[in-house]
Amino acid sequence: VECLNIKEVANLLSQTQEQAKKILRRLYSIVFVLEQLNIIEHGVSHSEYILKEPLDLIISSIFQEIFKMNLF
Repeated sequence: VECLNIKEVANLLSQTQEQAKKILRRLYSIVFVLEQLNIIEHGVSHSEYILKEPLDLIISSIFQEIFKMNLF
């Protein structure tokens, strides 16, 4: 998955509209941090986000950093 609409994700993860709103607020907080880390960027629509690099490369980089910091 290279592009994700977080409104759709919130709706998939919730059973009610109230839950969807809570989840969506949390997702916006998460995507803010991921944008600051230069991992994702805004897509065309308001709630759409795009990975800047392939997911396997992102995961590999994370594990390399964890190993360097002796956290794993």
